[in-house]
Amino acid sequence: MRRSQGAESQLRQRTLDSEGDLSADEVERRTGELRAELELQRRRFREMGHRVRNSLQTLSALSLLKARRTEDESARRALLNMAQRIAALSTAYRMSDPSSDEGLDAGALIAEIATELAAGAEGGQVALALDLSPIAVPLDAAAPLALLVNELIGLALRGGAPEGSPVRLTVSAGRRPEGTCLAIACEGLLASDAELSGDTFGRTLCEMFARQIKAELTFDDAGSGTRAVVLLPSG
Repeated sequence: MRRSQGAESQLRQRTLDSEGDLSADEVERRTGELRAELELQRRRFREMGHRVRNSLQTLSALSLLKARRTEDESARRALLNMAQRIAALSTAYRMSDPSSDEGLDAGALIAEIATELAAGAEGGQVALALDLSPIAVPLDAAAPLALLVNELIGLALRGGAPEGSPVRLTVSAGRRPEGTCLAIACEGLLASDAELSGDTFGRTLCEMFARQIKAELTFDDAGSGTRAVVLLPSG
């Protein structure tokens, strides 16, 4: 990984700069010690990430278990939504590689979240269509992006579909001159912006997560429903 190589080069240069009169063997020895310390820190970071993912998966499983034993529909729905949000966070952490200099592949992250939500959707079959290009985004955007995608798809799937028909969900993402464009559309789901605003909490979360990644969030007419469009800035 380029980041790993860069870190080791910096360690070597720092040793040379601070101890210019050391022998080559001494420089090599000290560089080796620093390299070993760097690798130890990487292992600790990976272990910490593994524990975080396990904790998130446990919380998600507990929420699902409680939802299945809750008779009140509004409480059950709230628990299911929370479980989905926690699962999206877990996916973001699992797919983030802190040693990579390439950032996170947003296309792969979006595809996994969309596939999981479609597979677990209540009330019928979901016909999912994905058109996602590999897109690198900074690692610190992973969590809010995952939560934004989860919330937008959740809003769409909660809209339902014509009786007897599968829910048709389309998720696409690709580069534009002005930035990265993510579009989420569901046929027959959200007939108007007014219907979307009925879920005020979900709408508020979408807007909040979009602000965290400095993205522009809009909703437009997709012909047979409402399409959510997220425009992430370039760079």
